[in-house]
Amino acid sequence: MARITDLPVEVIALTGIHLDKDAVKHAIRTCWHLYNALNHLLWRQLPLPSRTGRLLLSAAKLQDNAHRIQQLEFRCLVPQEYYSIHYPNVHNLKMNITSLPPLYTVSPENQHQLHSLLISFNPQFQDLTLRNIECSSSSILWETIYETLQHPKRLEINCIGTIDQNTSDSFWRTCSRFEELNLHVHEIQRCETLPTLMFPDLKLLTLSYGGRFRNAAMGTDDFLQWMRNAPNLEALEWNVYHYRYFPKDDLISALAEKAWPRLESFSLLFFPEPDDVWADIIRVLPPLKRFQCNNSQFNNQSFARLQEHHFATLHSLHVRNCGSFSSPMALSVLTNCAHLQEFHAPYIHAVDLRSKNSKGRNWACTGLRCLRLQIFKGKNDTGADKLVFKQLSKLNQLKDLRLHRVTTMVYPKKVQAMLKDAGMLQLRLDAGLSHLSTLNHLTKISFLNTEQEMSAEDLRWMLENWTLLEYMDGVFSKDDDTQAVLGAMISETNIEYWDLDLGFDD
Repeated sequence: MARITDLPVEVIALTGIHLDKDAVKHAIRTCWHLYNALNHLLWRQLPLPSRTGRLLLSAAKLQDNAHRIQQLEFRCLVPQEYYSIHYPNVHNLKMNITSLPPLYTVSPENQHQLHSLLISFNPQFQDLTLRNIECSSSSILWETIYETLQHPKRLEINCIGTIDQNTSDSFWRTCSRFEELNLHVHEIQRCETLPTLMFPDLKLLTLSYGGRFRNAAMGTDDFLQWMRNAPNLEALEWNVYHYRYFPKDDLISALAEKAWPRLESFSLLFFPEPDDVWADIIRVLPPLKRFQCNNSQFNNQSFARLQEHHFATLHSLHVRNCGSFSSPMALSVLTNCAHLQEFHAPYIHAVDLRSKNSKGRNWACTGLRCLRLQIFKGKNDTGADKLVFKQLSKLNQLKDLRLHRVTTMVYPKKVQAMLKDAGMLQLRLDAGLSHLSTLNHLTKISFLNTEQEMSAEDLRWMLENWTLLEYMDGVFSKDDDTQAVLGAMISETNIEYWDLDLGFDD
């Protein structure tokens, strides 16, 4: 009988790529053949130190194996010799300073020198993630990044301090070299050279800024002016919940003037403007592939502009926390957005599937990969489940189906009253679950807080038909004994399962 050790080392190594780190560790302990074939895979992602806060290998051993590493993460300050190593195949560097105690205590200035030393030895770095580090006290790190990196692509910063005026020039000059910026910054003081600095390579921008409204700090109008110097921007996500003032008229003017003609993804979060302002913004946006909003005032005017200007191009729509986004709106998206691949919306009510506008209409987004949507029905509407399942069955590319229920407090009071007495879609064979045998790409399903009453037969059907399933969450049954039986069934599979309902407000 042939054994796995009879396979060539190269074949075993290719197989090992698909194993997680723990599986590789177990395999290499079995024999020298598997050790020689798979040992190199343990070096692909290296955290310093380990989760226990210890350095498990010397700098000398790290130097000898540096060519095996593909992703590198520093979780706290370590001795200087670990920074003076060239990692030739690492393009992704994370400096994520966690609560682990430092193994090497130095001043903030010397911390920047250590990080700069690492950059100097590795000009091939492309993707930098700097989290929970003090970025404000020195320009050494920014100057090194600016001058050293050969092909910078992505910079993510989570800065715990204020980027002061002495540092901001170097900071923004460094940012101008990257194609993608993800900035979570406490405060940045104004930079005199920023208005004249161009960002021609910037394509993706995520901005979350917690300025304290000081006169010297940058405000929303400063950031908007800066964005005008990034004419090739393709994606913008702007979290504005800290701001007292937002230049909405200037934003609308910039969009109307086509300041970002290539923009195809737009997300403006915690933007507390009324429906007509949102409508004006959506009207002047270029045709979008992705749109995200979490404003409870997003309503009929905004939706009409979205439908008029963007339905033909949308691939992703996130309006989950827009409490006024109604069931008919959600159904209009599902029946008209042919290119949609991801849809997060508050809810649909099955009764609307029987309305004059929806009756007999198939959902057009047959390429949908992810659907996050509460589905309600009348408590005595016995045919509603089957009606919904027939529509869901057309979405045969679905990988992620989230039907879980969340708080109704985000909805208007009229909607809250309606949903309080509504029933939830039941994942049962006698309700029409078998229609979903077409969802053979499904890897995740969520039914938290949906008051399911499944049986062993229902769960067995899921396991037999959704063979790619990797994750489930929600309580199978309100009956404790049935839940225990079904929980035991799922525990015998490799599916990750969470049975804790999170609760919600009625």
